[in-house]
Amino acid sequence: MAEKQKNWIEKNPVLAGFIGFFLLLILILIFSGGNKDSTSIQPNKNTGSSVSESSAIELMEIAFIGGYSQGEIKTLIDATMRLYSLPITEENYQRLGSVLVTLRKETGVSEMNILTCMKAMDYKNTIGGDITPEKAVTDSAAICAATLA
Repeated sequence: MAEKQKNWIEKNPVLAGFIGFFLLLILILIFSGGNKDSTSIQPNKNTGSSVSESSAIELMEIAFIGGYSQGEIKTLIDATMRLYSLPITEENYQRLGSVLVTLRKETGVSEMNILTCMKAMDYKNTIGGDITPEKAVTDSAAICAATLA
């Protein structure tokens, strides 16, 4: 009986892993770039509000898996943003939330697990140099998602 031929990924698992990781980083950069001139969304406490009027933390509460409250999400995300010297703004909440949801959809690792890993990892202070807070956050999120997957 003939031996089953291995596909390219089975023959080169390390190279395939690196290619997958870099594709993930490219997706993160695409989704985290956005428009620099966007205006902040004001929180809306009305129960009948539209999604566009909701704050980023409110949207994260809906999008994140695990049933976490806004307070739990805000506590962890604020601590992580402070660790990476990323200004705590509505725009940065939106960007980081989008990155986390995208990574969860790609890897299956929950957003809060990625944030917990990022906080423990302290990527920006570990590598040093002139890395921007935005790049440090997206790189760290990608590394954590890939590691935990």
